[in-house]
Amino acid sequence: IYIVIYFSIKTYANFTTTNTISIVGVGEMKAIPNISTINFTIREEGDSLVNMKELKDKVSSKLDKVLTELKNLDIENKDIKTNNYSFNPKYDYSNGRSNIFGYEATQNIDIKIRNIDDINNVLNILAENKIREVVGPNFEIDNKAEIKEEARELAIKDAKEKAQRLSKELNVKIKRIVGYSDDSQDDFGPFGKGQMYSGTGMEMGGMTDTGIPQGENSVKVNAYLMFQIEN
Repeated sequence: IYIVIYFSIKTYANFTTTNTISIVGVGEMKAIPNISTINFTIREEGDSLVNMKELKDKVSSKLDKVLTELKNLDIENKDIKTNNYSFNPKYDYSNGRSNIFGYEATQNIDIKIRNIDDINNVLNILAENKIREVVGPNFEIDNKAEIKEEARELAIKDAKEKAQRLSKELNVKIKRIVGYSDDSQDDFGPFGKGQMYSGTGMEMGGMTDTGIPQGENSVKVNAYLMFQIEN
């Protein structure tokens, strides 16, 4: 419990600020992640004589097949996003010169999986289509703002209860709240970012049908309330 007590009287214009107490209330909410994200890259390469359109078509063809299978899992278009598309020459640096020896076409995709039980199916689709560059699954909370708001409400309630107890101990009367601020710390970031089959807090959270621990996320809010008091 953090308590700061100010005993001072200052007069400004036609009003007087009386004694105040400042109290920190703490609220914390925990939640098991309810969505997952997987990132993958389709990459096709060809020599210096390759037809550029042919190389791009190979990427598009493979992606179309993957998307069709993902939609069969009821993954919607809004949850599939292209992060990057590139077509670049590949250089060989030797004898102080750079020579083009081929071309590379890549497309990087993010998938949001709202049904956690579909993670294994998505990974199987990518594997069956010979997509080897896969990052994830990462687990996240979809309704972060709601969880933070609930934690904030708990923090304010905690501060008010502390103020009431303290006022009895000091034998003073709380008149009103004259100041407020808050801050929050959370671990709502994706778990296992940049890794395959990773998680955090596995002893507390659930587990998907892939055997991948989802972990548990939490958010803590500190609410700083200043109360005006009188003897």
